[in-house]
Amino acid sequence: MKHEALSETSKHSFGKLAEEDAELGGRILSSLMDAQLNSTLMTVENQVDKFIIELPDRAVDGLWTHMRAVRKFGFSAHADSWEGRRQLQYAAWAEVGNINPHRIDVINRANGLAVAFSSGAYSAVMTGKIKQVDSGSPNTSMATWFEMPPCSSSDECRLQKWTIDSEGDPGVVIGTVSNHVPSNELDIYKVQSELARRNPDGEVIQAWSHIHRLTDSPVWIISWTSPLAYCGNYSCMEGVLAASVRLDTVSYYCQAALAKLRWALEGENFSIADHNAAVFIVSQRSFGDSPDHIGKLIASSSARNLSSYLPDATEADDPIVSMAAKAIRLKYGSFRAQELQGQQPLPITFDQRNGEPVLLEEPLPFHLACSHCQQVKTLSVALDDYTSWLVVIVLPAGAFRSALNESAEQVEDLFLLISTSFETTFNELRYFNGLMFVVIVVVGVVIGLCLSTMISRELCSLVALMSQLERLDFNQQTPEFLSLLSGHRALIKDVSHLQDAFCRLAISVRAFARFVPESVVKNIVRGNEKCLELHVRRREVTVMFSDIKNFTTIAEALPEPDLLYLLTRYLTEMTNIIEAFGGVVTEILGDGILAFWNTPDDVPDHASMACAAAIQQQEALVALNREFGKVDVPKLSIRIGLHTGQVLSGNLGSERKMKFGCMGDTVNLANRLEDLCKRYGAGIICSSSTYSKLNPDGGFLCRRLDRVQVKGRHEATEILEVLGYETTPPGWRTKHARLYEEALSAYQAADFQGAADKVKSVLQVSPRDEAALNLQSRVQKCLGLLEEHDSEWLKTWDGLNVMTEK
Repeated sequence: MKHEALSETSKHSFGKLAEEDAELGGRILSSLMDAQLNSTLMTVENQVDKFIIELPDRAVDGLWTHMRAVRKFGFSAHADSWEGRRQLQYAAWAEVGNINPHRIDVINRANGLAVAFSSGAYSAVMTGKIKQVDSGSPNTSMATWFEMPPCSSSDECRLQKWTIDSEGDPGVVIGTVSNHVPSNELDIYKVQSELARRNPDGEVIQAWSHIHRLTDSPVWIISWTSPLAYCGNYSCMEGVLAASVRLDTVSYYCQAALAKLRWALEGENFSIADHNAAVFIVSQRSFGDSPDHIGKLIASSSARNLSSYLPDATEADDPIVSMAAKAIRLKYGSFRAQELQGQQPLPITFDQRNGEPVLLEEPLPFHLACSHCQQVKTLSVALDDYTSWLVVIVLPAGAFRSALNESAEQVEDLFLLISTSFETTFNELRYFNGLMFVVIVVVGVVIGLCLSTMISRELCSLVALMSQLERLDFNQQTPEFLSLLSGHRALIKDVSHLQDAFCRLAISVRAFARFVPESVVKNIVRGNEKCLELHVRRREVTVMFSDIKNFTTIAEALPEPDLLYLLTRYLTEMTNIIEAFGGVVTEILGDGILAFWNTPDDVPDHASMACAAAIQQQEALVALNREFGKVDVPKLSIRIGLHTGQVLSGNLGSERKMKFGCMGDTVNLANRLEDLCKRYGAGIICSSSTYSKLNPDGGFLCRRLDRVQVKGRHEATEILEVLGYETTPPGWRTKHARLYEEALSAYQAADFQGAADKVKSVLQVSPRDEAALNLQSRVQKCLGLLEEHDSEWLKTWDGLNVMTEK
C-alpha cells in the first residue's frame, strides 16, 4: 500500500510538472525539428555545391586551359574545320568525366561540355546511355559528339551526332539535324552575349544560363558558361564554353536527403512517406530575372524524372509539393522574397485538410496535435551572382512531436519504477554501493593516472618536438628526437600514429629548409597563409653578391671529386657565416652566393651585419686555404659586392611555381659592385648607401675608391673598399687609406699634379695597390692632355669614372 501511494503521488507530481512545462516542450520540439531540418537542407546544399557547381566549373577551366595552351603554341583550336572541331571534341571528352558524380544511381545522367562559336560553329560532348547504330546492339554507356560547321542561319546549319569510343575517337554518325539554329543563338551563347552588351570592354564573367533543353532532346539542363576571350575582356569574344548538368540528376540528391531524414526518424510512431513528405528545389532567381523561369520545379524527391516537362512548383503533380509551394507564396508573396534569401528563414506551418494550404500560428503549440498539419523549411542556395535555387523540405508537423511524447512517456514510466523500487532496495544496496564506489574510485584513479601519465608523457614529448620543429632546430641529440629515431613508439595506437606522422613531417621540413630560406619555412610551419601565395612588399635591404676569382680556370684543372669537395667546403663555410650574421642565402649561383639582409625578417643594423659577414668571410677563407693546401687543392680568392636600397621582396613567380627573392635596381647594382672588385683589386666593395648606414660604433675601416657610373645606370655611385676594422691607435692601413682618399679628392677636384704626388706616396707604401695604380693611370692621362694644351674637357670635369663594360 505504501508503494502504491508513493507511485500515485509520483505520477501526479510528474503529470503536473509535464503540464506546467508544456511551453518548454514546445521549445525543445522546435529546436529538435530545426536542427534536423537544417541538417537535411545543408546536405542538399553540399551536394549541389559539390556536383552541380564545382564540377562543371572545373571542366570549363580544364577545356579553357587546353585551348589557351593550343593557341599559345601556334596550333589551331578553332571550329571552322572538321579537324579543329575534332580537336575540341577530344579535349572536351577528356574533361567531361569530371562533371559526372561517381554514384551508380546517377552515373548514366547525361552531362556535357560544349563550345559555341560566334561563327555559328558548334562542338559538344554529352555523356549518358545512347543506342548504337548497329541493329541488335544493346544500349551501351558511351558519349556523343555534336558538331556543326560555321553557319549564319538555320537554313544553312546542319548538326551531326557521332558516337565516341572508349579511346575518345569519333565512331559513326547516329543522327543529323537539319535547319538547326546557329550556335550563337543558343541559350548558352545568349547569356554571355547579354553580359558583353552590358559591358563591351569589361572583364569576362562566368555565369549560369537559363534552364533550357539539350540539342535535339526533351531533357532540361542548366549550363555553366564562360566567354571564349583570349584578351581577358569582352572586346575579343569569339564564342562561349559551357558545361551542362541535367536537372533530373538533381532529383537524386533530394531523394537521398529525404531517405536520410526517414532513416533518422526510423522507429518513431509516425510514418514518413512520399504522400506526406518531400524535398524539392524551386528556381528562385535566374539570369536576367526572366519570369518564365522563376518558381519552376527543378527537382523533387517524389518525381525524380522531370526531363519531359518543367512545371511550376505550385502546379506540380505531387500534391504535397504543390501544397508546400502554395504555402510559401501565401507566406511571402513570391519565391524571390527577401526573407527567403536569408540563410535560415522561419519555418512555415499550414493545414492541408481542405485541399488548399491554410497558414497556422508558428510554432505550433506543443500540447496541440494536428494530423493534417505540415511544416515547411527553406534554404536559398546561390549558384552565382545571378542564379539561385530554393531548397524546400516539407513533412508532417507531428513527426518530431510523436518522438518527444514517446520520450516523455518513457521518462514517466521510468520515474515511477524507480520511485517504487528505491525504498525497498536502498538499505540493501547502501553498504554494497559504498564499498563498490570506493573500489571503483580507487581502481579508476589508478588506471586514469597510469593512462594519463603514459599519454601526457608522449604528448608532452611531441609538443616539445613540435616547438623544436617550429624553430627549425634539427638537433638530433635531444632526448625526445633520439627516442623517436631509435624506433620507440607509444603503446597508445593513436599517439604512435602521431609520432610516425611527426617523424615524416620533420624529415620533409628539414629537407625543405635546404632549398628555401629558414624564415620562410618557419612562417609556413606556423600557418602563415601569406607565405603560400604570390606577394611582394617594398623593403630596404642590404644585398651581397660574392664569387670565386678565376673559378673557371680552377674548375677546368680539378677532377670532379676534388671540385665537388672544394665547392662544398667553401659554400658550407660561407653560408654558415652569412646566416650567423642574420643574412638569408637565397641562391647558390655555381660558385657565387646571393644573400639578403632585412628580409623576410627584420634585421636591425642590417648594413653593419652584412659588412661584418663579408669581413668574416675573407678571414675564414685564410683558414680554408690552409686546409685546401694540405690536400693539394688550389687556394681561393673571393670578391664581394654590397649595396643597400629599396627592393620588392617576397614570393615571386607564377601561380604554380614560386620562390622567395628580391627584385629591383638594388640587386643589379650589388652585382655590378662585385664585378668592380676585379678592376680595383679589392676583396670587398660597398656603395656609399651601405656605408652611410654603418653603425659608427662598429669600427669598420673603409676607404673611398672612386665615383663610378656602372653600365646600364645613369646615376653615379660612390664606392668604398671595406678593409676590415679600425685599430687603436690607427695603423698603417688607416693612414694608407686616408692618403689614397686625399689623392682621389685631388683628382676629382682637377688638381692632377697634387693627385699625382699623393698617389705616388700611396704606391711607395703599397706598390701593388691596384686601385692606386688605376688612379695613377687616369691622373697621368689627364696631365698628358693638359700638356697637349687640350683643356676644353675641364669645363665639364666631374671626376666620374664611366664604366663601359660590366
